[in-house]
Amino acid sequence: MILALLASCIQRAAPPPIPVVATPPPPSEPLAVTTVGEDRVDALGVRWRALPGATVESGPASGNLRSRERLAEGVVWEVWTFPATSSPLAPRPRTGCTWDFVDTVGRARGLTHTATLAVATCEPDTPNTPRVLGWYARCDDRAWHLELLTPLGTLGYALDATQAARDSFRCGR
Repeated sequence: MILALLASCIQRAAPPPIPVVATPPPPSEPLAVTTVGEDRVDALGVRWRALPGATVESGPASGNLRSRERLAEGVVWEVWTFPATSSPLAPRPRTGCTWDFVDTVGRARGLTHTATLAVATCEPDTPNTPRVLGWYARCDDRAWHLELLTPLGTLGYALDATQAARDSFRCGR
C-alpha cells in the first residue's frame, strides 16, 4: 500500500509532443491519369480498364510514364507514351533485359484507332528479375507502350489479371 502511494507521488514526464506533419503541396502539374468509373483515363485521350485491387501510381501530365499499377505477386502493369516517329513501332531499350522477340502484327482486337501493333518480349539478363511483355500501338501522333513486368512463376496470373486492360485500351476521346 505504501509503495502504491509513493509510486503515485513520483513526477511523470510529460508525453512528447505529437509531431505536426505538414500537408504535402499539391502536384506542380496535373497527373497524367485519372480513374473514371472502372476506367483509367489519360489526359492525352486514351483509356483502359482499371486493374481491380491494383495500387496505382500516375505520372505527371508532361511525363512519358503515364501509369504504373502494382498487383499481387510483384506483377506490374505500365503505360508509357512517346511522340510517334516514322520509324517502325518497337519497344524502347530497357536496362537489365534483352528484347529477344519483336513482331509487328497489324491491327489487333481492342486497340482502336491504330494502324499497327507490335508485340515484344524482353528476357531478363539476371535470373529472378521480371520478364517484360510489351504491346505497342501508334495512336494519332503518339506511340503507346503497354508493358507487363512479370516475375518468375507469375506469367499465367499476370496475363489473366491484365487481360481486361489490354483488351479495353482505346485511343481517342
